[in-house]
Amino acid sequence: MNTSRIFLSSLYGLLALALLAAPLQADEKVKSRMIYCDKGQDPAQVLYQELGPQRLEMTLVGTCPGFTVSRDDVRIEGDDEYGCPAATASVEGTIRFVGVQRAVVACLLVTGPGNGIEAPNSSVLIVDSSISGNADAGVTATSGASVNISRSQVMNNGGSGIEIYTNTSADIDDSEITGNGTSDGVPDLYLFLQSTATGQGNTIGATYLRLDSAVSLDGPSIGPVVCEDTKSSALVNGDAPPDCTDY
Repeated sequence: MNTSRIFLSSLYGLLALALLAAPLQADEKVKSRMIYCDKGQDPAQVLYQELGPQRLEMTLVGTCPGFTVSRDDVRIEGDDEYGCPAATASVEGTIRFVGVQRAVVACLLVTGPGNGIEAPNSSVLIVDSSISGNADAGVTATSGASVNISRSQVMNNGGSGIEIYTNTSADIDDSEITGNGTSDGVPDLYLFLQSTATGQGNTIGATYLRLDSAVSLDGPSIGPVVCEDTKSSALVNGDAPPDCTDY
C-alpha cells in the first residue's frame, strides 16, 4: 500500500511539473520586446541582437527611425491601447523586408522621405495600419513577393500607393488606397510584369496594369482601371473595365 501511494504521489508530481512546464515551453517560442524609440531605443538594434529561431514580436512606442528586417517570423506593431493605427507609435522612414517570410506590420503609422514599406522577395501582412505621407510609394513589392493588406489605409503618398512587379501578388481587403501620386499619370495601384492583385471591400483610385498583369477586385469604389497592353486583364465587381479583358 505504501509503495502504491509513493508511486501515485510521484506520478502526480510529474504530471504537475509537466503542466507547469508546458506554458513555459510555449512562451519560449516567442520573444516579446517593447521598444521605446522616444527614449533612444532603436528597432534595428533589437533586430541585430535577436537572431534566434524564435518568433520575435516588437511593440514600438514613440516615433521610430526606419529599419531593415532580414529574419523570418517577425511581428512589428504599435500598442493598440489607443486604437489602430496607434497614436503613440510611428515609423519615420522605410521598413524594408529582405527575403523574409511570415512578417507582420500591425497598428502602425509609416511615413517618411522615401518608400513606406518595401518587400523584395518577401511575404508580408500589413493590417490595421496607415501608410501615408511618404515621399515615394506607400508599399512596393517585387521578385516573387506576396503582400496582404487588410483594414489599412495607403493614402497621400508621393508615388503610387501600392506598386507590385515581377511575379508578385497582393491580396487587398477592406482597405482604402487613394490620393496617391503627386504628378499626373501616377496611379494608386500599379502592377506590371506578370503580377496580380485580388481583394474585396476596397476603395481604390486609379489602377494601371502592364506586361501581362491582372486584378480581380470588389468594393464600393474602384477605378478607373487601365490595361496598358492586351495581355493584361481585370475584373472589377465582376465586370471587365473598358479596354481590359476578363481576368
